[in-house]
Amino acid sequence: MNLSLLLAHWSRLVLVAVALLALTAVSAIYLEQSLEEQALSPLLSGEKQRALRRAESFQRSLKVPVSDVIALSRSKVLRQAVQDYSAQSLDRLAEVGATLAESGITYEKVRLLDAHGKERMRINLRGRHAVRVPERELQDKSGRYFFTRPTGLADGEVFISRIDLDVDNDKIQVPHLPTLRVATPIRHADGSLGGVLVLNVAVDSLTPIFNTAVVGAIPVWMTDSAGFWLKGPKPELEWGFQLNRPDARLSVFEPEVARAAESGDVVQLTTPSGLWTLGRVDLPASKAIAAPRPEFEQFRSVHLISRVPAEQLESMVAPTRRITLITAICVGLLLVVLTSLMILAFEARKQQARDAENARHRLRLALVGGGLSMWIADLTSAGVYLNASWQKITGYPQGPSTMDAWLALIHADDRSGVLEAFALMRSGQRSSVETILRLRHQDGHWLTLGLYGGVVDHTQGGTPAQAAGVLRDLSLIEQSEKRLALAMLAGDVSWWDWNVPGNVVSLDARWALLTGDDGETRQELLLPLASVFEDAVHLEDRAALSAAITALLSGQRGLIAADYRLRRRDGDWTWILARGEVMERSENGSPTRVLGTFKDITQRKRLELELREERRLLEQRVAERTQNLELARQEAERANTAKNTFLANISHEMRTPMHGIIGFSDMGQKLGASAPAEVATTYFSAINQSAARLLTLLNDLLDMSKLESGMMSFHPERIDPVMLIDSNVSELQALAQQKNLRLQLQAEAPLPSLHADPIRIGQVVRNLLANSIRYSPEDDVIRIELSALDGTALDLTPEEGVLRLVVSDHGCGIPPDELESIFDKFVQSTRTRSGAGGTGLGLSICRDIVSFHKGRIRAFNNPEGGATFEVLLPARHADDGSGSANDAQAASRAATDS
Repeated sequence: MNLSLLLAHWSRLVLVAVALLALTAVSAIYLEQSLEEQALSPLLSGEKQRALRRAESFQRSLKVPVSDVIALSRSKVLRQAVQDYSAQSLDRLAEVGATLAESGITYEKVRLLDAHGKERMRINLRGRHAVRVPERELQDKSGRYFFTRPTGLADGEVFISRIDLDVDNDKIQVPHLPTLRVATPIRHADGSLGGVLVLNVAVDSLTPIFNTAVVGAIPVWMTDSAGFWLKGPKPELEWGFQLNRPDARLSVFEPEVARAAESGDVVQLTTPSGLWTLGRVDLPASKAIAAPRPEFEQFRSVHLISRVPAEQLESMVAPTRRITLITAICVGLLLVVLTSLMILAFEARKQQARDAENARHRLRLALVGGGLSMWIADLTSAGVYLNASWQKITGYPQGPSTMDAWLALIHADDRSGVLEAFALMRSGQRSSVETILRLRHQDGHWLTLGLYGGVVDHTQGGTPAQAAGVLRDLSLIEQSEKRLALAMLAGDVSWWDWNVPGNVVSLDARWALLTGDDGETRQELLLPLASVFEDAVHLEDRAALSAAITALLSGQRGLIAADYRLRRRDGDWTWILARGEVMERSENGSPTRVLGTFKDITQRKRLELELREERRLLEQRVAERTQNLELARQEAERANTAKNTFLANISHEMRTPMHGIIGFSDMGQKLGASAPAEVATTYFSAINQSAARLLTLLNDLLDMSKLESGMMSFHPERIDPVMLIDSNVSELQALAQQKNLRLQLQAEAPLPSLHADPIRIGQVVRNLLANSIRYSPEDDVIRIELSALDGTALDLTPEEGVLRLVVSDHGCGIPPDELESIFDKFVQSTRTRSGAGGTGLGLSICRDIVSFHKGRIRAFNNPEGGATFEVLLPARHADDGSGSANDAQAASRAATDS
């Protein structure tokens, strides 16, 4: 592509380029939309199919309690109970209700209400066991909608309530229990109301979205027909119609999604927050189910909603945008280039005509300037034409017009060769001529000229008619050789000429500079091959150089290019780049002469070595960075494992005391006043222990939350360390006596007083003592030591006092690689992770408290077994005022880093 043409037509090219780029941009937009739809298509269809399956599954599940309530309402046992409400018939009905409550669908309550709304029988599901409620605890439900609504239905019709929270004794049950009530009236033969059968269905048995143990990649939520959140993105948005939160609706959270919710059974739309998929669940198609009425608190429909976040959608379509951008750029540039080429090709054709004329003119100038004279010979008439350059070369004002006149100027020894060459061309045996001749100059000296040419035209019969060519003054070649020598000198290049049959190499004078042979003569530079390519070559390079020469001589390669080290006279090594080419061959094709060059590349090799070293260092840095990233990934995995372990522990730690409280209170309720005093005392003691354990767990969680959020406050004051330790030891004596452990306090005198928060420091002491008691064997001693150190123990001045507190036991000890990690949140030692309880928060809280007081806590193992915890606290806190958890966290991080 001609740059001058580009510059001459730049304005036209710019206009075309702008138009083509605009067209490309529009096409790219359509391409991007198509690729995004293609990328999101599996997700869209998959979410729609999952929404449809969830809705169908929920609707199928609704049919089960409808069938159960109809079947039970038609049973003889229930009909007999409604006839007389006798204790015997109610007992038989309770057995049937208990069996139903323990079936596949979770019925939290099975109740029979009489015609006045009074409970006559109720079965509660406790865990997986059905329990009949005593008659004295039965309630009046005459005002509840699940009694009043079914009373207006015909026998056999079923009322399904809206999904709400279970209410007992006019209070919403905690924890919240999403409930759906299925009820049907029981009528006598005369049509009068005999009672109402009500089943309380736990909604989490109909759909898994309320079960927190079921976690999916994309969460699923639920709204009722009024748009209230039943299961929402945030707990505070749920159950707004019962918890007096009228704004907790889908229409407030996502108005566009709420408007689209009623447009079909499965609705899908995209908003700035992500991809929403809604599946509507209506009442099952059944004649037995009463049609919804606006004024009734009745089930109409719910929507099962999922949302793929916008960030996930963006990550899926981002590659398509890159593809679109690259494609648009490439296509745009290709169109611009092709169009530019078409425009320039048109202009180039016009330019070619001008260039042809200019070329002819330049040829004439080149012939004159290059010392060439053009000749044309008529092979039939022996006429000759010579251009104006003839005068410049030979000095004759006019060239000869005939072949004889021309031959008369040629040296007698060369004349026969010229005549023979033209005769062979005239006869057609040769098509060209190439020879060197001597021609007499006008002043009488002889010129050495090169005669080059060939047949350029033929007669109609095919015989050669005309030949043309040039005469060249070979003195110009000598000048060119001089210029070549200067160029090689400037380029620090020397030449070599290898006579292959003679096995000797001719070298120019610069070879001596390469080898350090100063003062060498030209004759001395005719060297044997071995001295150039073998003897002085580095041992490590000889094999490669020999292989290259062998390949050249065998005809496998026509060129040689090899770099090797050459030994100088002073013992140093010089890097040489040798290049060569076969210039002459024998009749059988074997090389007879090889010409080439040498170049000193020592400096280049040094730079390559430095570059390789830099590359090695770069690779090393990359490897180190990769290792750091791998360590960071391992740390993240460890943190995730710790979090999962914490969640498992916390669920276990909360469930165990709750089971104890519920179990013993349930047994106490069953025994009632008939329970012996010692049994009641045992039950109450167990309940108290479970509650205390749960309270300890909650306190740890609250302390951790306060420390994380910066809400925990510290109130330092002047305290006596011995009194502080004594009070906490006394508090834990009862716990220690259960294992017959002795808490032995040793305090050195004198001890400095502390400026610290007594409540928080006491919390540290209790936690360390409680851990030692928990993991110590029975009939053992736990040592508590108090001593004073100088300030250097905490990097303070020697005059400043430091209090040292040590708690030592003979328990299971701590693995050496966990002596630091046990102070991290949610982390427990592998030796104490099971069997003794705990959440992995206590020591983390202790570290934060100690760090706030500018102290340090550490753990180490005892040689005789067990573990020792050491706490160092400065006698005077650096701050006189109170602090917050933010200060504690900052101090904890600083202590960890150090």
